[in-house]
Amino acid sequence: MFNAIEYINEPRWQKVSLGLGRITRLLELLGNPHERLKFVHVAGTNGKGSVCAYLESILRAAGYKTGLFTSPYIERFEERIRVNNKNIDTESLTAITLRVKEAAEIVEQETGEHPTEFELMTAVAFSYFEQCNCDIVVCEVGLGGRLDSTNAITPEVSVITKIGLDHTAMLGNTLAEIAGEKAGIIKPETPVVVANQSSEALDVVKSVAAKNGCNLVITDTESLQVDDDISVAGDVLARDFAYKGNTYMTQLLGDYQPQNAAVAIEVAAQLGVPDEKIFEGIYFTKWVGRFEVFTENLPCPVIIDGAHNPDGAAALKHSLQTFSNSLFASQPVNIIAVFGVLKDKDVPGILQNVGDLIDEFVIYEPANPRKMDADDLQKLAEVYAPTRIASDATSALEIAIEKVQDAGDYSQNLIVCFGSLYSIGDLRMHLMELAA
Repeated sequence: MFNAIEYINEPRWQKVSLGLGRITRLLELLGNPHERLKFVHVAGTNGKGSVCAYLESILRAAGYKTGLFTSPYIERFEERIRVNNKNIDTESLTAITLRVKEAAEIVEQETGEHPTEFELMTAVAFSYFEQCNCDIVVCEVGLGGRLDSTNAITPEVSVITKIGLDHTAMLGNTLAEIAGEKAGIIKPETPVVVANQSSEALDVVKSVAAKNGCNLVITDTESLQVDDDISVAGDVLARDFAYKGNTYMTQLLGDYQPQNAAVAIEVAAQLGVPDEKIFEGIYFTKWVGRFEVFTENLPCPVIIDGAHNPDGAAALKHSLQTFSNSLFASQPVNIIAVFGVLKDKDVPGILQNVGDLIDEFVIYEPANPRKMDADDLQKLAEVYAPTRIASDATSALEIAIEKVQDAGDYSQNLIVCFGSLYSIGDLRMHLMELAA
């Protein structure tokens, strides 16, 4: 029996080969499903997944039938392709992937190159969204922007979140070079919304938008006011923020989330979404693995965050400080980090931005071929705090929990798991089992 996920994840297709030739031909063979859809296209280094989640929630609140295409997945492959916040079903995934497979074989015959894993997935997603008659699709760029397979679309709005140094081997070594790749999603006379950020990156986006005759909206960070206190209503943790005179509440607790929400608010305004639906969508947004807090049946709060580059680590540090100050009234807090990372990441930069806040590391090797060796990671981490090596992510979490339990009367503890998006799924499942 044909297994769609195994086919898409075939090791032979898992190469990074940027370019629009293969995906353009693949979509042509499938009848160009993207040409009958409306899109919001989201690029950036940090925050693009959260912005996508906010936008999907806002648009769904406004009555649109939404498609959402994001990566990577956290727990299930199918969550990368969603309609009205529901994962693609197995029957549809199988049927559509079989059609994509036939088209991909023709592309390989014609060009000598088989479409990559991400190109196959993009084609499946666009075909599914057309099949479901989605009103609008929120589409996250996979890597970069200019040559990413999602750039075959012409969106209603192009969106660029915070730009930082990541994937430098492919995108460039400076913020300006990387911004040029991200700004490659900008299309002629199409509105552009960009997060306010460093002038080095912002100037590039401004230039590309001007050359394409686009209306450019930059988020107004001066009007963004964030309440540092986290409110508790039943089992819901949330925080307030104000943007351009309007007050919102979000259940995404990271310090950086109001900035992401501001981007989504500006995009929604470009699309004509009423204010009350924006408020509703912001409040009900969920996004797993981004400063996600677990407390059920645990000796202390456990936070899972996808920080895996220096900018993400800096944002995580600020969020941990805000969270601990709010919950523990600015009293000293013992922070244990469960930390695993891929070897192609800027690990010294990550540790430099968050390491001095950590009291102890429990490190592990992610279940990924690109994992950083635990011994190498330990040498880097122990500069900041004592370290211990665990066999895998869940074992590392168990060690951290046991350490807190053994502390007895030491109640002011936090456990934070970060460094690898690829481990979040296993860690979340383990926490859900503990809460059951």
